[in-house]
Amino acid sequence: FRLLFTESLPVPPKLPEQRYSTFIATDKPLYRPGEKVYIRATILNAHTHQPVPKETNRATLNIQSPKGDIVCQNEKGSTTVNSIYGFVWDIPANTAGGEYKITITHDATNIGPATRTFEVREFQPPRFKLQAEFIQKGLGPGDIASCFLEVKGADNKIPSGAKVTYVARIDGAECKRGETKLNSEGTCTISFNLPSVISVGEGTLTMTVDNGGTVESVSY
Repeated sequence: FRLLFTESLPVPPKLPEQRYSTFIATDKPLYRPGEKVYIRATILNAHTHQPVPKETNRATLNIQSPKGDIVCQNEKGSTTVNSIYGFVWDIPANTAGGEYKITITHDATNIGPATRTFEVREFQPPRFKLQAEFIQKGLGPGDIASCFLEVKGADNKIPSGAKVTYVARIDGAECKRGETKLNSEGTCTISFNLPSVISVGEGTLTMTVDNGGTVESVSY
């Protein structure tokens, strides 16, 4: 008889588990007590930026006050639909001002958690009239965004020379922070480069005008 010796084949390596990232967006960065906070989380593949292929993931959300207390929690969680998770928080009328933090976690271990902050401030009559408008209507990765800002005092006086600080965020990440001044007509143009890679496309530009201690902000 003949003995046959066969060489064992190597075991193929186990493919790594697909990892997903969570991106949180709110409808605006600044709120007043009594308003609604509209929250949306988008779940994308960490490498390909493709959505989650299944709709079985459950997400849990909580909101922390500036002191760290949980002021809102979706204890039962909600199922994501088409890689999107939405939630609305009605801010109580007696809510203290300050920075609040949203945290979203998932039952699935291959989906990373995420956090995002927003501000709550008590209402004060506006001290400036601020009008902002982006010059370009359609923007893409790597483009230069330009925003025109016009400011007048509550008495229609022009606060020429007032300091303007601005922060631009794309998909929750800061991409530009800077400072400029209003000209004699109470206007200025703010320009900044968009990132070369944009995952979701949620952007905000917050501009703060400071005229000798009188401060007012606008977001676009």
